[in-house]
Amino acid sequence: MNAPLTIGPVGEPDLERLAILLQELSGQPTDLQAMHRNFHAIKDREDYRLVGAWIDGELVGSLLGI
Repeated sequence: MNAPLTIGPVGEPDLERLAILLQELSGQPTDLQAMHRNFHAIKDREDYRLVGAWIDGELVGSLLGI
């Protein structure tokens, strides 16, 4: 049986895994400190949404909507 896909907001504890995913996609190193700064800059804004997809509790994708 396939594990269900869960969709929801990305939180600060998810940023390390998100950095790994972005590095895998781009092939470039990810600046985790910059990600934390950017996350704090947008996390309470109503015009930004950072959404993640999880399978078995592991972040496997993300979407940023502005």
